[in-house]
Amino acid sequence: MPCMIPENHLVLAGLVWCEPVTVITDGMLTLLCLALLPRHRGMARGFFALAAAAFALGGLRHLVGAEWPGLVPGLSRASNTANSLSLALLLLVMVPWGRSGRAVIVAGTGAVIIGHLWLDHFMLSVLHSASVFIAILAASLQRPGCFHWFYGSFVLSLFAGITFGLVLAPATFFNHNDLAHLLLMGAYVALHRQLRVTSAG
Repeated sequence: MPCMIPENHLVLAGLVWCEPVTVITDGMLTLLCLALLPRHRGMARGFFALAAAAFALGGLRHLVGAEWPGLVPGLSRASNTANSLSLALLLLVMVPWGRSGRAVIVAGTGAVIIGHLWLDHFMLSVLHSASVFIAILAASLQRPGCFHWFYGSFVLSLFAGITFGLVLAPATFFNHNDLAHLLLMGAYVALHRQLRVTSAG
């Protein structure tokens, strides 16, 4: 399978890397999440663990896409599923839901995962992320507490989603994925700070 952007590839050790900068930025996000993981407990730790898995699988998808195209659908679905599970944990840890609320989150996440297995479209992950952040934003506005770090993460994630959705690519070798990943690095650091504040409270 050729690269989606034919001119955006690198041949290294006889292997074709599709979107090499995207592989690197996915790796950077993976390492960031792994670095933040030990600073948290419970569901917050699970959130960063699953996020790291999602980014690692996404980077691997770009790395092997040209040489082993048969692996791409499975890696894509696995990455999107890990991302959805991480978002569910974020939603559960950020807002004190009742039993019915938790049941809705579990059912909704299950439906999204089924969608990933069926459609295999990354925009479903973007929409799921947006819905989770909007739900947390709405909940934060109705309860006292400090959510400044979350608001910063929300804004950065919003710009990342817009960058991806509108395919805002600064250059051929630094495309919309790469710019969105840089924004997400800031968003995840802000989430880390917010989760530390939430757990301290």
